[in-house]
Amino acid sequence: MRKKRKYTRRKKPWKISFFKKSILCWFIWIFLHILFINSLIIFSSPEKSDIIVILENENQNSQKLSINHKKIINKSMQLFQDDFAKKILIFWTENNFGIDSNKLISQYLMTNEVWWGSIATENSSTEHIWKNSLLFLKENEWNSLINISNFWEVWKIKYHFWTSIHKNHFSIQPIYSGIYDSIFWIFTNYYYFWKN
Repeated sequence: MRKKRKYTRRKKPWKISFFKKSILCWFIWIFLHILFINSLIIFSSPEKSDIIVILENENQNSQKLSINHKKIINKSMQLFQDDFAKKILIFWTENNFGIDSNKLISQYLMTNEVWWGSIATENSSTEHIWKNSLLFLKENEWNSLINISNFWEVWKIKYHFWTSIHKNHFSIQPIYSGIYDSIFWIFTNYYYFWKN
């Protein structure tokens, strides 16, 4: 009669097991922190300010406003009509398609019952919008602004504005723009949160 051979599994070194657990813990921590950072945006609320800043759509290539840009403008109008600001400031630049986005945005605001005297425009390069916002505030003896942004770029916009404007004088409202942006920009808020 044959004796049954006993096969024993090799035990994995404890170091490998510890390494795997460490990696897992790190991923869980990152995930929870991303949730926390984004929840700060979800539960944020606008503060009464002097102006609402609308940035142009750099990819504007037709005489129609894009759906996402229209969402931003609509939110800006809503806040303005709810007396969260005294004026709407539009920043614009010449784009490669020869589209005057300043005119498009202004017309859209006026057709939605925003008085033309409540709209101001500034020509500025993208790199200097943040500094020029501060100059506009100083010229009018104001000190605070609201900006509407894509949800996944909130901390990025905050980073740029906060380098020029004190944190207490700036608030931002998010607009959620879809699943694609959620996947594409998932770590953007996380990165700029720590950069701030």
